[in-house]
Amino acid sequence: MFKNELNVKRILSPQATYFLELDSSISKARGRSGGACSIFINYRRDDAAEPSRLIYDRLRQAGFDRDDLFRDVDGQIKLGDDFTQVLMEHILNKDALLIVIGPRWAEIMESRAGDRSDFVVIEIDAGLRHGMLVIPVLVGGARMPLGRTLTESIRPITNLQAASIRPDRFEDDCKTFIEELKRSLASDQARRDAEAQSKRAEEVRIIKERILARIDEAPKPPLPTPRSIA
Repeated sequence: MFKNELNVKRILSPQATYFLELDSSISKARGRSGGACSIFINYRRDDAAEPSRLIYDRLRQAGFDRDDLFRDVDGQIKLGDDFTQVLMEHILNKDALLIVIGPRWAEIMESRAGDRSDFVVIEIDAGLRHGMLVIPVLVGGARMPLGRTLTESIRPITNLQAASIRPDRFEDDCKTFIEELKRSLASDQARRDAEAQSKRAEEVRIIKERILARIDEAPKPPLPTPRSIA
């Protein structure tokens, strides 16, 4: 901080004053986790309702808190809630999006092509746009859908590494998947923390430069008049 901090704060706007305090907070934030990672589970009820429920249960057993998981039939949407708004709020506040893909997923997707009210597509599109960690999870013997069968906005999922949870090895595959998911979440969290710290550091640098420039431009007090010696 500057020695004449009070004078500096009189010159600056409240927003700039706030950034003065970021300088010390950045060093404190280094090495600190951004908090528990959270997950949004995307699925089709006519395709993978039961596998998605089992995956949710296994995630809870693996230590994820209920508040860190979202699956739209677990009482997290209350009576009278705006369904679309709640879904979007949860997506924008989650770190990862699991797309649970069952045997009928591609078939249903094709049958609903062009349907703007298809929430499965809306959720995936929002996750991709928001920069979430998006992971396709193949269940029930499903295969990754072909890109040409998908709406253009969600075709990028065909380039993503998918997890496979086989029906005859569900428990073992699910355990392996959750272990890999935790590693991916930790890596993604570290990347986002580093990006956030870098962004804050750059903001502080810019504000400091502006502060110094405005201090240099501020009127200087007149020099005292020399006393005459009698």
